[in-house]
Amino acid sequence: MIFIAHEMSQFSDKDVVVFTNCDSVRLSIYDGTKTWTKPVVHAKGHMPNAPVIFENVWDFWEARGYSYTQKNWQKVNMVAEGIIDGKVVCTQKEMPSRRSTKLRLYVDTQKVNLIADGSDFIVVVAEVTDDSGNVRRLAKENIVFTVEGEGEIIGDATIGTPTCFVETKGESSGLFKKYRLGRGFTNYLLDENGVIIAKNISAAELSAYLN
Repeated sequence: MIFIAHEMSQFSDKDVVVFTNCDSVRLSIYDGTKTWTKPVVHAKGHMPNAPVIFENVWDFWEARGYSYTQKNWQKVNMVAEGIIDGKVVCTQKEMPSRRSTKLRLYVDTQKVNLIADGSDFIVVVAEVTDDSGNVRRLAKENIVFTVEGEGEIIGDATIGTPTCFVETKGESSGLFKKYRLGRGFTNYLLDENGVIIAKNISAAELSAYLN
C-alpha cells in the first residue's frame, strides 16, 4: 500500500508526506527529473509504519513554469513507489487538477450495507474532476442535488457546513418525527481508523467489543 498525501496545489506545503507499509519509498517528480529514496520506520506500538516526509519537494511556481511557460503540463506529476526487498511492489501517481469537466459520485458505505427501514442513512460523496479524473479540491462550480425514489437529503441545500448527527432529544427530536424513526436511531461502532466494525449494537455487545 502507498498513498501520497499531497494535492499539488498553490496552497500545498513544500514537504510531501507518503504513507506506506513497505520497506522504503522512492519519490520522483517531473517525470523523474528529481528523485529521492527514504526508508520507512517500523516502530512497535501505535505506529508500525511511520509516515515518510520528503522535505522541500513541491514548488508551485516551478510547476507553473512547466505548465504555462514550457506548455508541458503532463510533466507536472509525482510518482511514489513502495519498495520491499529491493523490488517495487506498489505505485501511485499524483497530478494537479486542471479544468473542471466531470462530476463523480460514489457511495461511502464503509463496507456496511444500507438497510431500508426508515432509520438508516448513507453518505454520497460528490467530486468535481478534470478529464483525467483528478479531483479539483478548489472547484467553484455550483452543484444542485436531487433524490428520486424512496429517499431524502438530510438537511438543507447548504453544502460545506458539517451536519451534526448527534441527537440528544430522543423520540421528541425533530429528526425522529420527520423521518418516522419508529425503530430508533442507527448506531455505529468505529475503530481508530474510522472504519465501521459493528452496527446497531446493544450496550452489552458494546462491552464485549471493548473487552
